[in-house]
Amino acid sequence: MAFTVFFMSLLIIQAIMINSVSIFQRLFTRVHYITGMAFLLLSSLFVYRYSFSSSLLASTLLLFLLNKTASLQNTSNPKADIFNIALGFGLSTAFFTPSIWFITIFMLSMLISRPFKLNEWLLMGVGLLTPYYFFISISFLSGKSIPAGTFSYLMYAPKFTFAISESIALIMLLILLAAGIVYVQSNMRRLLVQSRKTWSLLYLWLIVGTIIPFFNKDVQFSDFIFMLPPAAAFLSAFFFYQPKPWLSAVIHWVLLALSIVNGLGSVFR
Repeated sequence: MAFTVFFMSLLIIQAIMINSVSIFQRLFTRVHYITGMAFLLLSSLFVYRYSFSSSLLASTLLLFLLNKTASLQNTSNPKADIFNIALGFGLSTAFFTPSIWFITIFMLSMLISRPFKLNEWLLMGVGLLTPYYFFISISFLSGKSIPAGTFSYLMYAPKFTFAISESIALIMLLILLAAGIVYVQSNMRRLLVQSRKTWSLLYLWLIVGTIIPFFNKDVQFSDFIFMLPPAAAFLSAFFFYQPKPWLSAVIHWVLLALSIVNGLGSVFR
């Protein structure tokens, strides 16, 4: 029960954080809470397939850092922020090793937000390695053997089976995400430059979050939780820019009904 409560609490926290990114980075032309709702709707469709895992902890930490990563251009203390963000990214790789690919998002943010300064990039490297420095130091001082780190560049095929209702939900999500991406691109000129850069980070986040589960030898559905935050942003773009409100309402209730059907199906399956 404690792990269940903690798991649901982390999902709600992630919904609040991705909605905060949407507001503070001005991803849309006005403030709304559709992004947080879209995240909860997405997670509810397959919530029974997720579990309390290292990938959940890593994704929560990375999402916490997203707002700071997107705000590097306007920071008043860049060195401290770069070190702290890099420290968080390094800590996430300690939770879930394949999340090391998310460092590319941090690097992209550095490239598009700040002029190249060698000392800042060196500071980023120090921050990324700091968690491992403390881990190795504590292991050495306590007399314990330091385990050899392994990192695989191989991709593994998942072995998932889906019910009919789950397949319908996946097809609907793919269509809605594609429509949301089209709406974002169509309205990109109406946004601030900083907002456009944040959308670029979300594009990369969606790509990385989709492929990194395949680098885990024991591919689990829980590892796909990394792609939920950017997917929620693009799904909320569909609901926000949709010219026909009744269509958004119908799709919302259809997805909610599918989440209930999928949940009941997992109980009686």
